[in-house]
Amino acid sequence: MGFAAMRPDLERYGRSVHFVGLSTTIEPYNDGGLIEALNHDTAENLARDHLEVSQRFPSARFIILANTELEVLELSRRGVPCILANELMFTADETFSIEPSPPRRPFAAVYNASLRLYKRHELAGGIDRLLLIVPEAPPASRFAQVQAHLPRATFANLEDGRRLRWLSPRDLSATYANCNVGLCLSAAEGAMRASIEYLLCGLPVVTTHNRGGRDRYLRSEYAIFVEPDPDAVADAVSQLAVRRIPRDAIRADVLRNIAIDRRRFLREVNSILSKIWPDIRGLDSFSPFLYYPIWASRLDRSWMTF
Repeated sequence: MGFAAMRPDLERYGRSVHFVGLSTTIEPYNDGGLIEALNHDTAENLARDHLEVSQRFPSARFIILANTELEVLELSRRGVPCILANELMFTADETFSIEPSPPRRPFAAVYNASLRLYKRHELAGGIDRLLLIVPEAPPASRFAQVQAHLPRATFANLEDGRRLRWLSPRDLSATYANCNVGLCLSAAEGAMRASIEYLLCGLPVVTTHNRGGRDRYLRSEYAIFVEPDPDAVADAVSQLAVRRIPRDAIRADVLRNIAIDRRRFLREVNSILSKIWPDIRGLDSFSPFLYYPIWASRLDRSWMTF
């Protein structure tokens, strides 16, 4: 909750309510140390920070948006106000779409993830036609390590580990159209935005068992959960390719499930607001909460060297 330090004037406005999302999971877990790059926090730390911020700004109320039921439990038992509001439901429906694809898609699977250790790219080692998308330029050592483990992989927007091309949501949608399956291979993180990108573009998903919330909109009809084993990942990719699940069916089902969560979220938000401002009308639309990645349209799409 470090944002509070940037708002020294918060008390000036009187009573206020702030909904604070979780960037990474606070669920307890042990993944052998790979998660250290995430700077993982704990429910105890967050509870302490919440108390400190609440005392600093007594007119403000801070509600944590948990990605999973377990996070709600971990926070509630420590007295931290929270509601279940998975980060993925805030993605605007039209941000990602189903684009025309070739009869035979050139890539068996796509993995959109930074080349950090906790993303476990090595688990994709059994996939022949693999496409990698990276949101940030990695350290040279990590790039070389991934190349060694995945010598047959193609990088969609990274050359030589240094030249990075930013991809807008429209670029990503077009790229996903050329792939059969989306991959989610980390053991723990936040809700993982790439997972909802895959689904809104109609891609079925192969995911390892995990903590953090990306499972929220994954259904057995179009997702396979596997153990962290390259052969298991590759086998699941092949299984989903054979099923040939209609992409519009995947997207439609995901949007239905998201709509249910959005309606529940609005009810909870209005309940919270009405207790603070009894005469308030309340919100009748989810649109104020939608996430539009405006940065994507502002950035030049040229290659950038780091």
